[in-house]
Amino acid sequence: MAVDWTNYSSWDLVLPPNRPGEALLREIRIALSIKGDLREVCILGSTPEYRRICKDLCIPNVVIIDKFPEFSDMCDRLTPHNPRESKIIQDWVTALPRFCGKFDVVLSHLTHGNVPFHARRELFGLIRNCLVPGGLLIDFVFQPPPPGNSPETIMRHFRGRPPNLRTCNDFNSIALFQSAMIGSLGCVDTSAIYGMLDASIDDETSIIVKATKKITPPGHTWYYAFDKPPPCYGYFEGYEVVSELPEPQHSPFCNAATLYFLRKSAERR
Repeated sequence: MAVDWTNYSSWDLVLPPNRPGEALLREIRIALSIKGDLREVCILGSTPEYRRICKDLCIPNVVIIDKFPEFSDMCDRLTPHNPRESKIIQDWVTALPRFCGKFDVVLSHLTHGNVPFHARRELFGLIRNCLVPGGLLIDFVFQPPPPGNSPETIMRHFRGRPPNLRTCNDFNSIALFQSAMIGSLGCVDTSAIYGMLDASIDDETSIIVKATKKITPPGHTWYYAFDKPPPCYGYFEGYEVVSELPEPQHSPFCNAATLYFLRKSAERR
């Protein structure tokens, strides 16, 4: 099954890069401050950190679009109240068409994996269409690099590391979302990957795997594949790349994720 965010009752256990980190947020805050005169901003999902920036900058209208009310309500508890927010509980492909040419900025953090590959081109077009000419898409994008990590590589990397929250988040990013099994599965299937890991681990690393299942449970699918990067679905069409910020060397998503600042071309709707 695809990821069902109603199961995520412990989002406070999730650390960067699966949530926006300080360096990334600093760059976004600077970009929004420089752009100035922002009236309408859309956040794809309920990302608390993005909502905090919008509140701090006193953006008049912030539209949150999230398919899962339970997950969005949980994020509300991690977010200072902002009377300028409005929320739409609906999937993005259904909700975005009503906002044609509406938003100055769209903020997105790791959203692509929630959308099946067959719907990617439509989603990317809808995001572009909902921006005003010259509007910004600020998007943290993950794309697993082949060939991925084998069980042996994963165990060597994590053996001896303390079973704390940082280690488990790193394990989540490296062992699940950059598994070599993505090549044969064609996606991030957490049940299949955990099954492979459970058959390969020793007593020491089994503690880390067990704890990681609280962060990313079995039974879900994220739509990431080695051979299906965003450009295959027209991701950059109709934009100028203003800047891009690759993940740093210390990040478990190093060489696998980039923060893009894309400006919609003036002549494109």
